[in-house]
Amino acid sequence: MIVGRFQTVIGRLQTVVGRPYFGIFSVNKSKLPLINLNLPTLKLGNIQIHASPMRLKQLGSSKLSLLFVLLFIWSALLINKQWTPHDRVISNDLNFYYIYLPATFIYHDLTFNYVNNKLPIEVFRSSWTLTTPNKRHVSKMSSGFAIMLTPFFLMAHFYELITNGPANGYTDTYSLFICLATFFYLMIGLVYQHKTLSHFFDERTTSFTIVGLGLATNIYYYSTYAFSNPHVFSFCLFSIFIWKTIQWHHKSTLRDSILLGLLLGLITIMRPNNVVIVLFPLLFGVYNRSSLMDKMKLMTQNKMNILVAILAFGIGILPQLIIWKIQTGHFIYYSYQKEHFYFSHPHVLDGFFSFRNGMFIYAPVLLLVIPGFIFVWKKGRQFAMATSFFFVINAIIVFSWWCWWYGGSFGIRAMIESYAILALPIGCFIQEFGKANKWRNYAITIFIGLCVVLNQFQCLQEQTSLLHYSDMTFKTYKLIFGRLTWPAGYAESLNHPDIEKAFMGEPERNFTATFPFLQGGKFKNVSFKAANGMFVSADLDVQNKLIADRRKPNNWEIFRMDMEDFGTCHLHSWNNKFVYADPYEHPQLTANRDQAGNWETFFVESFPNNKFAIKAASNNKYIKLNQQNNNLLEATSEVVGANELFEIIPQ
Repeated sequence: MIVGRFQTVIGRLQTVVGRPYFGIFSVNKSKLPLINLNLPTLKLGNIQIHASPMRLKQLGSSKLSLLFVLLFIWSALLINKQWTPHDRVISNDLNFYYIYLPATFIYHDLTFNYVNNKLPIEVFRSSWTLTTPNKRHVSKMSSGFAIMLTPFFLMAHFYELITNGPANGYTDTYSLFICLATFFYLMIGLVYQHKTLSHFFDERTTSFTIVGLGLATNIYYYSTYAFSNPHVFSFCLFSIFIWKTIQWHHKSTLRDSILLGLLLGLITIMRPNNVVIVLFPLLFGVYNRSSLMDKMKLMTQNKMNILVAILAFGIGILPQLIIWKIQTGHFIYYSYQKEHFYFSHPHVLDGFFSFRNGMFIYAPVLLLVIPGFIFVWKKGRQFAMATSFFFVINAIIVFSWWCWWYGGSFGIRAMIESYAILALPIGCFIQEFGKANKWRNYAITIFIGLCVVLNQFQCLQEQTSLLHYSDMTFKTYKLIFGRLTWPAGYAESLNHPDIEKAFMGEPERNFTATFPFLQGGKFKNVSFKAANGMFVSADLDVQNKLIADRRKPNNWEIFRMDMEDFGTCHLHSWNNKFVYADPYEHPQLTANRDQAGNWETFFVESFPNNKFAIKAASNNKYIKLNQQNNNLLEATSEVVGANELFEIIPQ
């Protein structure tokens, strides 16, 4: 019923974006199958779209392409049903973006103190906050996403109230409306993207560009499979902002000036680094000295409108300033705390071409941007400087973040909003390159078609975790290409990010070189040789305590070492139990735990001559061979000496 009501909103979208876009629609409410595609009548839930051949022809290929992309994504959204269970959606980073809504409308506490004493235990971990030095609670992310989500959150909350559901902000209903909101804003974004492309390019170019962006990039994945970030919302704002910038330069009105200012404010409190979009209106129309003089004249003539836009920008960011004041006592607060940008060494090439989420690797259709910039300066001078400067500066900012691969991600998700601008050089290339002859047109069609197929297949691989979210290498990519089953050697082909070094802005260590006993993989069966020259055993005769007294490695002397983050591991013994170090009762290492937690976690440090020291996470002490206590291993040392070093031998 909820989905059905939302579908009527889609049918009435013509009142928002202009009648010509959906003039073929007539909406009839009836109990229809969820999706039934049969032209010239489309049935989508309780929307019945009568599409006469004449009206379809009048629409043109670009609007039909837009409609096809939206129907395709809407169908995938309904088929995937990611909103159940709710923690598929309200999880990870989305908690930080989302928490403002239940805090405001349900718990009435923007200080977030309610998290510890009012949330039901089953959703306690769903609300994340950070603690400031003065012991106050603050969200890591700013509030722009929550502001855009507010109407959908209120609809979900109202539905839970009238149906006597658990109106706590964390149910499948709230997750469903987040998914619907994502599609709604994607739809608005693509409609405005279509407006911009149609303004500069022909029908064929606009069609190809819309299909490429909508179905051949990770914007599709984050609209149908994953909803834990605001980038689709930001894409919508960027698309509207670009179109309104073009309109303002055609005819600067007070209304558009206010709207541009408010949009820029909302873009900023969505993701603060996205304020770089201001380069587009500043440089739009500038391509030589004469055009620069014209631009300065235009700004002088409209200085009052520009001042109004600046004031509107201030109003747009005001909600976040007020929230920070309530939470921290300061109007400006850096909520990311110890996470930083490192502008002295941005990972631009890695961000574009690394198999660890590289933008061009996982969305090769975007490679058209590169030749596109050549054609931009020839045929699209009006936006040449605006797009070029934005692309370079935005890339430097995005890839200067300490986690330049953006953690668990499919492609570089932080670049999604910039597709609204990158569509312009892509459009330039498609239009100008395809003018020469029909064979070039065929080549473009085939390339974009293959990119769409590849993207759809890789989305399936991502869903099954076959396409790893952060550890991919070229070797892994080759192993899984065209597969949906796990190949031999998969785990060994992965490469962990060195989180510790990246966090400090330092060069990452080489995983394989640092831990050669793993032979390039995440886990390996190994044996440990202690300082006395004996192998370590999980000895059943001494209650599975670890003891170094065996001359050769056999069954009891073989452990499986599973690496988590760089240098962090768990150890499985021969009986499939985890090794642990008890920080309270006794320091000896014992293998008898069924699950891995802090006591079962160890840190591996590399030393010269292929020797390694192992530290227990439970008490932060190094593992020591105690030759005075029957050669048992215990976590008791503060420093590394001969008895704290082990040779790790692959088996």
